[in-house]
Amino acid sequence: MQASRYNTIIPAQDGGFLLFNNRSGALLRVTQDVADYLRGESATMPPLEVWRGLVESGFLVASQEAEARLVANRLKQARYSVTSMRYTIVLTYRCNLACPYCYEQTVPERRLHMNEETAHAFVEFAWRRLQVERCFQLGLTLYGGEPLLNLPIAAFITSALESRCRKAGVSFGCSLITNGSLLTEERLAPLRRCLSLVQLTLDGGPETHNSVRKTLGDHGTFDEILQAADLLLRRKIPVIFRLQVTPENVLSIEHCLRILKDRGYLDHPSVRFYFFPVLDIKKVCSAREFQCASRAYDPVLLNLLSTITTKFGISFLNPPSPVWQSPYCSFVNRGVYIVDPKGLLYKCVAEVGEEQAVVGSVFATKDAWQRSLWADRERRFVARSGVNLSHCSACPYLPTCDGGCAYLAALRNGQPDQPSCETQAYVTEMSLGMNARIP
Repeated sequence: MQASRYNTIIPAQDGGFLLFNNRSGALLRVTQDVADYLRGESATMPPLEVWRGLVESGFLVASQEAEARLVANRLKQARYSVTSMRYTIVLTYRCNLACPYCYEQTVPERRLHMNEETAHAFVEFAWRRLQVERCFQLGLTLYGGEPLLNLPIAAFITSALESRCRKAGVSFGCSLITNGSLLTEERLAPLRRCLSLVQLTLDGGPETHNSVRKTLGDHGTFDEILQAADLLLRRKIPVIFRLQVTPENVLSIEHCLRILKDRGYLDHPSVRFYFFPVLDIKKVCSAREFQCASRAYDPVLLNLLSTITTKFGISFLNPPSPVWQSPYCSFVNRGVYIVDPKGLLYKCVAEVGEEQAVVGSVFATKDAWQRSLWADRERRFVARSGVNLSHCSACPYLPTCDGGCAYLAALRNGQPDQPSCETQAYVTEMSLGMNARIP
């Protein structure tokens, strides 16, 4: 047996070591002698029971070459195997909030609403693609701007496709990403039957949140968001809270979590949380420029956040999963697209609105050259895998990174066909480091 090429080993607080396997996702605590054996620094085999555990968890493999072929095949399947069609629909660029950090406000041309013609064209396009690919699952994410500002179009699209899927025996799911301030019983009614998940965003405790996520009339939205969560849970619609964390609001996260705990959200079976720590929230992934990795995942910020969340029994930064279980980028699979209000299709959320990034349209086009150009852009985006990047082939993070973000690589290197390494390595080691401090 050989040590897996996808092992990560770091010291733990108790004097032992923490092992993480990027292919299997296994996480183990071991002693110094086991760590030395896996690193090839000792020829002494661990006890048989420990050795078997290392094999079962993927830390020891029969052949590194066979393991590499398995990873390459899994990564290829994650990109090319279309088991479902999924669309993120930008229903509108408009919003009823005036958050000072919002990237949309920096792009004046982003004021479009999706109209009825485009909505009808999208329904026909999505249904046609589903049949061509012979898929039995269809997923939608309603996105914006604030998607509830275009509720009639959202209701038409979801109702039309849900009805077709139900009659054809196709699984249908729809999620909504909303600021929550407009969510009432009346507005929820036309979407309720279709929704399987709603994401709401909080920026810390009430005082901090209300200072940034406020309406055009300068009214804070913290209470409205919790009222929206209550409404959704009463209607048995799962909720995910995205808690944005910045150096300015991190100290208010404890107050926020205390309120969420007192209202029963932390222990609710239909509520999930994820933390989004950034230094410059104006440059998150859906903006034209963003920063992440070591420049955004600041150790001081994350250590403070870790201290806060531990008080509530929450682990905010878990080790990543292999790409075929939880993709680093949601849009690398060839069956996933972002649709803008004009009906244009994109593969990168950071490039929505950029003419050179369009990969298709919900409207038929007779221009063969244009169709060929769009198809080539999509092909190159889907094909950009760490398996095809020489720098990545022997990297232990390949299964969880797969070459990283193409957009970030282009920003850093001038070419998307380069690896974007620092993100996954840094975040993985940071999360393992935090786990290693837990006895």
